[in-house]
Amino acid sequence: MTKKPTSRDREYYLGRLQREAPDHYADYLAGRHATVSEAAKAAGLVRNRTPLQEMKNAFKKASTLEQEEFK
Repeated sequence: MTKKPTSRDREYYLGRLQREAPDHYADYLAGRHATVSEAAKAAGLVRNRTPLQEMKNAFKKASTLEQEEFK
């Protein structure tokens, strides 16, 4: 069995690009994508967070007073 990766870092996405989207990996190496995350997004390996996800995250980080004001 293969070991499940512990983090989704740059190396993880480089490996996935090589295996699953070699054309985007080649574009990254050629400089058409500035970063690995940009190449991963273009390949569909990473999705942008939705506005709802952003709001939920911000709400969790808000103080109790800020959460009450929002409600």
